[in-house]
Amino acid sequence: MDGKSCLLRAICEVHGQPLHHYGFLGEILKLFFTASKSPFAEILEEYVAAERTGQGDGECWPYYKDCPKSLFLANNNKYSEDAVHMDEEQENENEIDSRTSKVMLDSSELNTQFM
Repeated sequence: MDGKSCLLRAICEVHGQPLHHYGFLGEILKLFFTASKSPFAEILEEYVAAERTGQGDGECWPYYKDCPKSLFLANNNKYSEDAVHMDEEQENENEIDSRTSKVMLDSSELNTQFM
């Protein structure tokens, strides 16, 4: 992965999402990834453009090609621990509960099985 591309994507994503619910950490991230506040903003044109892209429409997909992984989004795949846990819960929901299920037997079948 290209480091510069991933930094551009991170800058865009930080400015594309509200971070107020992250409190102190969110404020630090926003400050760290705000290129326009730098005294060198005029030579950091690509970084300022990524910031403005995030602030504008929040569409950071142009940066995905060169940086397919986000620094801020969890890796969601079917092999992650949460996905395995969700699969187990779904299997448990699909199982028949033997305590509440009822089996109907004909008395003639019952007699032939035990004789």
